[in-house]
Amino acid sequence: MDFDREIYLKEQFNDFWSQMLGEKKDYFSHMAGEDMHLLKAALSNINNIITYNATIGFVEYISRQFDIDEKEKEKLLSLVKSSKPNDNGYDIEYIGTVSIVAEIKCNRPINGKNRFGAAQKNGITKDIRALLDGKSKSALTKVQMTDFYKFMVIYRFDDKTDEAVENYIKNLPVDLAGRVVLGNTTTELTKNKVFVVLHEL
Repeated sequence: MDFDREIYLKEQFNDFWSQMLGEKKDYFSHMAGEDMHLLKAALSNINNIITYNATIGFVEYISRQFDIDEKEKEKLLSLVKSSKPNDNGYDIEYIGTVSIVAEIKCNRPINGKNRFGAAQKNGITKDIRALLDGKSKSALTKVQMTDFYKFMVIYRFDDKTDEAVENYIKNLPVDLAGRVVLGNTTTELTKNKVFVVLHEL
């Protein structure tokens, strides 16, 4: 047998925790089933924390881009802070002097490479279409969406995230070609496109 899945998973688990805790040892063997369930719950919450921090960082970005005053910025921050993880609708759904909808993603390119996996790309594409065409779980209609600036915010883990995003945009489905743009501090923002913004802590 060339490949043993159990050995592979144990090695991956131990390598990760050895790097995290600075001591190389067999962490896997000391983990009971209940511990694994608790660990899974904790890791899920870490993803929520990263998403939250990326959302706050994005508020700073759009405040600069649109020259939003401090009072309105605080209103937007309050909206973000009061929303629960996994609420229906968009991650940011804001109507003000500038109306904004945004989806926040924390997709790390798979297997340490510089490409998103098929499931990751499908998820991003689904959210981009929802930004352009509306979402059934949002109060906003498709017609209303034309009044909003639209953003796909992707958490930047490292340079490989940049490459994965660039590759994704380069190979968009035909119906989205030209409708998705990489946004930065010099990009001219319009309401008829989705702007992909990379954010890091």
